Formats: sequence, C-alpha cells, structure tokens
Amino acid sequence: MSLQLIEAYIPKKHFPKMDEKLQTFELESYWCTEQSEASTFVRMLVKTKDAEEILNYLEQAAKLIDGLEVMLLPVHSFINRKNVESKEDQENEETGQ
Repeated sequence: MSLQLIEAYIPKKHFPKMDEKLQTFELESYWCTEQSEASTFVRMLVKTKDAEEILNYLEQAAKLIDGLEVMLLPVHSFINRKNVESKEDQENEETGQ
C-alpha cells in the first residue's frame, strides 16, 4: 500500500470547519496538535490514490485563508499495532496456528 503524509498548519479560527471537512475524506490516520495560539498542526496519513482529492480541497482553502500552509511528504513505511497484529494473524493462518 502506497502512502502519503499531508501536513497542514491551519489557523485556529478556521480549524473547526476544516477539521469537520477533512475527516470526511478517506484517511488511514489523523492527528491534530495545538501548534500555537494561532494555529493547529494536522497530519493526515492517506493512500496515494486519495491524496489528490484532499490536496485539491486544501489548495482551494489556501486561496481564501491567510496562514494556511500545507506539505505533502512520501511515506516509506508505517507501523502501528493494527498492522503488526494483522501481519501476525496472517502468519499464524499460514502456519496453521
């Protein structure tokens, strides 16, 4: 599975509405951190095929919102408990345990 990490600094006054909209997209993982009094830092782990739709939304928002900053980063690996347990279950099925 090919993944991308989208990071965004969202001005606080726009965060509630943008947060609601961002969570409607297909996300693998979603983190929000209060960055400062003025902005919230959001990280979205998404499948590569879903990144363009989210970036299009953020690009349109950036035209209207001063201080909105967005970065797209490649992800080479992502490990979480769900992934580890899934891999262990698959290995157990293959060995008959």
